[in-house]
Amino acid sequence: MRMRRVSVATLIIIVAGTVPVIQRLLQHGEPQLVDIEHPQLLVIRPSVIASGRLSHARTVQLTAEVIGRVQAVHVIEGQAVARGELVLEIEDDALVSEVEQSQAAVRLQRVDIERKQMRIRYLQSQQAREESLYDNGLLDEAALEAITHQLSMAEVDLESSLELLAQKEAALNKGIIPIG
Repeated sequence: MRMRRVSVATLIIIVAGTVPVIQRLLQHGEPQLVDIEHPQLLVIRPSVIASGRLSHARTVQLTAEVIGRVQAVHVIEGQAVARGELVLEIEDDALVSEVEQSQAAVRLQRVDIERKQMRIRYLQSQQAREESLYDNGLLDEAALEAITHQLSMAEVDLESSLELLAQKEAALNKGIIPIG
């Protein structure tokens, strides 16, 4: 049994030693060329590799007053720009539409005010007629009070419409942004 272990161990050593020799003999490629440098005295300069972010002493963060899709950029990254110089353009279709809608609301409110002023003039003339009829005893006091009440309500409606017009004009002026 001991003899068998020795012969197996010897066989393993022989195979392990011959395999590299056989591999070299079977390789048909050219030998690899190696560059050889002669030693020289050189100065070694230390270098630091680091990750980070470079920033300039004076940077300006650009923000838009409105939200929109950028249509065109007129500068390149890192380019110096002067105050008032066009940097980028934002699509203004939605803004123009919003301004036009606000202008239409203002015009509509002015028409409503004009209609209410006409109603007040009509009620004033009707009140004058009914006062004349009341003075001649042809109309009772309740009818005169009714027209006076209608006239007062129309005047309050007109004041409300005037305030609404001022509010819509302020919203329009707030929304207008000079373009170009």
